[in-house]
This record gives sequence, C-alpha cells and structure tokens, in this order.
Amino acid sequence: MNTMGSRRVHVTLSFFPVVRLHRGMLSRIFPRTICHHTGVTITITDMIPLLGNGVYTIAEAASFTRLRSSRVREWFRGQPAKSKKPIFTSDYESISDQKLLSFFDLIEVFIAGQLRQATVSMQTVRKVHANLTDFLKVTHPFCHQELCLHGNTILTRGLDQHGQEEIRDALTRQKVFPDIIKPFLRNLDYNAASRLAEKWRIANAVVINPTICFGQPVAERVSIPTRILSKSYYANGQDAGFVAHWFNVSTDDVDAAVAFESSLAA
Repeated sequence: MNTMGSRRVHVTLSFFPVVRLHRGMLSRIFPRTICHHTGVTITITDMIPLLGNGVYTIAEAASFTRLRSSRVREWFRGQPAKSKKPIFTSDYESISDQKLLSFFDLIEVFIAGQLRQATVSMQTVRKVHANLTDFLKVTHPFCHQELCLHGNTILTRGLDQHGQEEIRDALTRQKVFPDIIKPFLRNLDYNAASRLAEKWRIANAVVINPTICFGQPVAERVSIPTRILSKSYYANGQDAGFVAHWFNVSTDDVDAAVAFESSLAA
C-alpha cells in the first residue's frame, strides 16, 4: 500500500505477480532455492525453457479456453485406471506433480475443446492431430496458420470416410468452424517464418503473448497484467480513473482488464 497525496492507494503487486505460480513452482524462480514440500533443490536454469513460451497451469488453461479443468487434465495425463493414454504431450515436464502447459498447448486445447463440444469423438480428434502433425511437420498442428486458411479441408485430411463425415458434420451442419473456430483463429497473430501462432487477442484490448509476463493476459496497449489492474480497481473502491492515474494508463485499459477478469470468474 502506498500513498499519493492524502489518499491511500492499494496496489496489487508482488515481485512476480503475473506468473500465478504455486508454492512448488515458485522455487524455480530463484537459484538454489529449496522447494520445502518436496525437498528438491532447483536452480534458475530450470526456468529457461519457460521463457518466451508462456506457462499455464491446467486450471488457467481451462479458464482461458472455457473448458472443465478435469477435461484438460485428462488430455495431458490420460486415465491410467482405464488404460487411456494422454491426447497431448505438454512442452514442459511436471513440477512437484503440477502439470504446466505452453502457449502452443493452450491454443491446441481450445481447438480440441471446440471439436469435442461439437460431439467429435476424442478418437477422431486424436487422429486429426496425428495426421496434421505428419502433414505439416510440426508438433503443434492446431497452432499452424494453415488451419486458419484451409480449416474446412485440412481437418479431414487422412481420415477414413467415417472420420471425414464426423468432422464435416461438426464443421458445417453444427457450424463449429465458421461460428467458433474461425473467429478464434482470426484473433491469432502468426509468426511469418514458422507460421505458428504467436499472440492471442483473447478479449477486447486484452492479449496473451507468450513473450510478455510468461504469457499471462495483459492490457494490450500497456502490457500490464489484467489481474493486477483488476485487483487494484477493486482495492481502490472501483475507481477506474484513480487506478488509471496510478499506473499511468487510460481508463479504457482498466475497464478492459476488469471486464476480462470478471468474465473468467463468471
């Protein structure tokens, strides 16, 4: 808490405010820090693979993609009791049994989630992903720009007749592609060289960029985490103008952050 003039200002800040790391993951930030509940010493070099690639917990990925956490967890962990293998393999190793996902993992979760909600079987989703992995020569085919350009045809590539009919039914009759997936893909920016997604405009004036704040949602114009602006807004009597003045941003930035964080909580 700080003061500005005669008014007390509540600012939600911390040394690493936007990564939202849990206790077990926090030890990765500092060199030679003991992870107390595991007794493992982890150095800052373990953090290097996360830099520039985004980092999300299962709960965060589910929240951003509007899916159930249990569904996302199952896709990356499988169901050993039922001998079901994972659908996706995370770009990161687990930390203290906490599964972490990358920005590419996050985008693929959204696409797979929309196909599943359109009643496309998980077996078909798995086949589509495997076929596109081989065809596009990338490990994250749902992140490739080709999906945005030729989604209606490329998603059926390599499938048998039953699989093709299943996908076409979801994409056309149920209008999953034109009404949901296509608008989502248009909110992605793609890298010119790799043709893979590099930024997601997840909401009005809010973006997810894996190179900024470990990929946490930020107000696009000022790159301040929406979580920080939103918490500061409620900590200061819901005075958007005052928070905007304190952070040297516009009230539009604050309003966009508050609206986005409220949508996650809804």
